Amino acid sequence: MACLKRQEQRYAAATAVIAELQQQGESGLQTGLNALQKHLGNIRVSGNEVQLAAAAHEASGQPQSPVLRAALAGQESRLKTFLEKINSLQSDFEAMKQRLQPQLDIDVTRHSMHKAYQRSMRTG
Repeated sequence: MACLKRQEQRYAAATAVIAELQQQGESGLQTGLNALQKHLGNIRVSGNEVQLAAAAHEASGQPQSPVLRAALAGQESRLKTFLEKINSLQSDFEAMKQRLQPQLDIDVTRHSMHKAYQRSMRTG
């Protein structure tokens, strides 16, 4: 139960970062992504802890109590919700990329032309 509680807290923290990223959009993107990456690492660690605890419980031969069964079902539901939020964030980033791509292409072209002009001035 303690492992499940830690994992629940980590899902909540990562979900808060996702919500913040979706609100901020392009501003603060790098900081938010770094924070999200940290939280996802914590979720992975707690997931491993839950798996070990579940394996130990199963090896003990004890049946799952109604409380444990409810906690596991709740955790499964939170995981599904979290994955939906991740997919939503990915869609937001794809939309951002589509919006920014034309400007990035213009900037790259301008930069390339500037470099070519500088080279021609040195060799000309």
